[in-house]
Amino acid sequence: MDVVNRFRVFMLGAFLLMSGFVYAQSSGLGTGAATHFYYAMACLICQIMQFIYYIVAIIATLMVIVAGIKWITSSDDPEARNSAKSQVFNVVIGLIIVLLAAFLVSFIVVHAFLGGQGMVILDPVQLVINGCSGVCTTTI
Repeated sequence: MDVVNRFRVFMLGAFLLMSGFVYAQSSGLGTGAATHFYYAMACLICQIMQFIYYIVAIIATLMVIVAGIKWITSSDDPEARNSAKSQVFNVVIGLIIVLLAAFLVSFIVVHAFLGGQGMVILDPVQLVINGCSGVCTTTI
């Protein structure tokens, strides 16, 4: 092996060994900044989910009321009665889909942003009752 190749191997080895020391240097931000960002993102997503719950609840209530009025006024028309029944059924299916989507979003948020800790937003009922207080009041 000639001198040039030895120098290249030495420099490559030095470069690869030094990169570990470079990554070990402090950035000055500390670990709290990233953790605070993750909790802030989880809080924001929780508040968006809570807003969507309220909108979906209002729309579902209005649709059930309209279907009920349609059912009551259908009198002897079996087609209108079946249409109203299917509308109520579709509203229930839509609510189930929204709740399943909320569980999926909560699972992703908890594991992506909170590191698998703080399963507080996995329960949509508690989210509606208590709001995002379990996620948004976490301090670093």
